[in-house]
Amino acid sequence: MFRIAKGDFQKPVVFSRVALTNFCIENSLIEQEYDLPPELSFSDRTLESQGRTNWLKKRDSNWLLLRSIITPDLIEQYLFGNGISQQILDEVSTGGWANKSAYYRALNRYIALGMTKNALLPIRLKNSGTHSPKYKTVQEITVKRGRKSKFSLDQTRGICEADKTKILAIANKFKAANKKFSIQAAFKLFDATYQRTEMQRDLGDGGIQKITLPFARSECLSYHQFYYHFRKLIDAETLAKIQHGHLKYAKDIAARTGSARDGIVGATHRYEVDATVLDLYVAYPYKAGLTVGRPVLYLVVDVYSSMIVGMYLGFSGPDWSGVAQALANACIDKVEFARRYGLDISESDWPAHHIPREITIDNGREYKDCVISSALKSLLGISAVNLAAAYRGDCKGTVERTFGVLNDSLVHHLQGSIFKQQDRTESHPSNDANYTYQQVVGILINEIIFQNKSANRLKKLGFKAAIDGCDICPEAIYLHSLQHNMAGGRPTKVDEQAKVYWAFLPEEEATVTDHGINFGGLEYISDHSLIASMFTTAIKKRFKIPVKRLKDYVNCLWYQAKSGEFIRLDLKRINNDSRYLNLPWEIVEHRLFEETCIEHGAKEKERYHRAERDSKIGALIDKSAVESNFAPTSLSKRRSMQPGIKQRKVAQQQQNRNAEGAMLTRMLTQPANTQQEPSAEDDLYDIDGELF
Repeated sequence: MFRIAKGDFQKPVVFSRVALTNFCIENSLIEQEYDLPPELSFSDRTLESQGRTNWLKKRDSNWLLLRSIITPDLIEQYLFGNGISQQILDEVSTGGWANKSAYYRALNRYIALGMTKNALLPIRLKNSGTHSPKYKTVQEITVKRGRKSKFSLDQTRGICEADKTKILAIANKFKAANKKFSIQAAFKLFDATYQRTEMQRDLGDGGIQKITLPFARSECLSYHQFYYHFRKLIDAETLAKIQHGHLKYAKDIAARTGSARDGIVGATHRYEVDATVLDLYVAYPYKAGLTVGRPVLYLVVDVYSSMIVGMYLGFSGPDWSGVAQALANACIDKVEFARRYGLDISESDWPAHHIPREITIDNGREYKDCVISSALKSLLGISAVNLAAAYRGDCKGTVERTFGVLNDSLVHHLQGSIFKQQDRTESHPSNDANYTYQQVVGILINEIIFQNKSANRLKKLGFKAAIDGCDICPEAIYLHSLQHNMAGGRPTKVDEQAKVYWAFLPEEEATVTDHGINFGGLEYISDHSLIASMFTTAIKKRFKIPVKRLKDYVNCLWYQAKSGEFIRLDLKRINNDSRYLNLPWEIVEHRLFEETCIEHGAKEKERYHRAERDSKIGALIDKSAVESNFAPTSLSKRRSMQPGIKQRKVAQQQQNRNAEGAMLTRMLTQPANTQQEPSAEDDLYDIDGELF
């Protein structure tokens, strides 16, 4: 048994079992575990990394002085024999420690702490300063600890527990205010709050003047005192939260120990969806040299394999509407989708047309009402929609990283892209927009296929996939997991695409007329018998029906009948042609507004041309009246048809025929290069000459 007196280990006492039992009973001792200092098990490298180099020097010095008396024989003689007093005296005489007590203290320590070399470490030095007096209030402070100031200034006072409470209160103010923080600013607030006094002076006329004065320096804490104790009281994590805010800390600074795949069974178990403004300007298709701005790219990524399973490129948001479009795209076959943009791909090029079990989206208010609907469960069987914390893109890390890959590998290399801070002396990228919407989507589809088939995802390779020799690209991991982990998943059949659209897309209203279905300024038709009956009903009165649309494709709408059947409504086209065909809704809506402006300008143009026409006709009538001495008759009150109209009509026809025959004779008989002066009779019928 070891005894400790004033921090030093005493010589171990040897007890028999009975004697030890009696000793414990007499002194009311209880059994308790004793943990040795952890530094005893640290390696020299670990101690050096902790700045304990001096400890190692002291330990090695003590070891050299003590190692001659810590042999097994001498230790046994020390504990159970006649002692080793003579051996210790010999060590003192040869220039070791100055007295025997130093050897005994080191020997007892060596035995008590496990008889290892690290038992000689000066471990108690780490407690230096921990037993200094702690004053509760300023009045209890008797002496200020620490070094003196090198400046000829009054010394500040010592710190007390009340001061530490005030420092914590200042830190909490910054934490609650969520404003820019620095320790210098915190000290200024501390000084203004706790190290000033306010005096009032009577001005004699009933007024009172308030004067704020700082305490004397001897009654205050200095900035260096405040800084030292602030860093001791506030741990690094709390300080980082105060400096950057809780949201930024959680998003960009806090350690990441988890994984996006936690709790994921396999491919299609969970899809993540997010959006970013693409670093590229898109050309306006209706007029060369113009741009429609930078589009928003929505991506849907399978968390298990990081395969991109869906996309949508729009010009609004990021918002819930684009998210719904991307999710619908993730669940449908990509062959028809790619064909819209002039690409001929096979199902094996982009084999992603499966319905997920779960979806992770941003925690926006609009998502809860518009995306998270009963239709997802009743129509598609999606079990959960996970809402990531607001402004926490890191909670959707799989899809967030994909945006960076697409920008770096493709978008920043296209004409009209933004990839650096724009120099004012250079042409703005919007002036270089060269790719239309259809071209950009086609480029993105090809890039997505490339990324799915070539990206290195070795870290996502499972044990079963490794055994089977699965490739490490996202597509291979996705397909392998579908087969072995998800029993093939839930692929969307061709006749189920309308169901997918209806489950994801927001509901809107269209107006049924007797000649078509009007929606968003365009007209749609269908040869379905139910729609034909609607057209008949709308002859008497127009009415509205619920429809859903793909925002990247104006060619069709979807309507669900009461029977549950989904009916496709197609854009009305003449000769299979339309100036809006295959375009996204955002561009079409802009064009429709532009056409409204064009029509307004055409009306103004028509007013000017009508005025010009009326002026010329009036001049012609006036000229003819003067030449023929024709005066307009007064208005007749006769109710029956004027007599002699037929006879006068026949005479006029004969006169016209004679004039036309004479003109034809002159044209056939005169030489081609001969020009005759017009006759008076010709002038009579030269209306073009009169008008122009």
